[in-house]
Amino acid sequence: MVIFDPIRQLSYILLPMSSSLHSSILRALFVAVKPLARALLRAGVGYREFADVAKAAFVHEASNEFGLRGRPTNTSRVAIMTGITRKEVKRIRESDMASFFEYTASIAPAALILDAWYADPDYLSESGTPKTLE
Repeated sequence: MVIFDPIRQLSYILLPMSSSLHSSILRALFVAVKPLARALLRAGVGYREFADVAKAAFVHEASNEFGLRGRPTNTSRVAIMTGITRKEVKRIRESDMASFFEYTASIAPAALILDAWYADPDYLSESGTPKTLE
């Protein structure tokens, strides 16, 4: 008789890998993400958009690739594997994946201030350069 033991089933996820392997993977990730970050920044994609797409990718992969006995992975297991809350996993799973790829104009408040400083005649010198703010 086989008894279902959820801790045993999740043990390969919960047991940490060796710290040197973990560190090596994080270093490799940093090297791989740097050119991606550069390209994203040049395209106007900010960290929040990147993080949303990355979360969706983690949830998608954990959901589709780590099910037990051919079944889809449940929300709790995906949350444990990814470190994303169950509420967020559920939201991502129920959303239309296309929504993660839609352009949403979001301008940071600091960008609005800098734009005004560089473009508003009240803040420009006679030569057209931004005045020193006091």
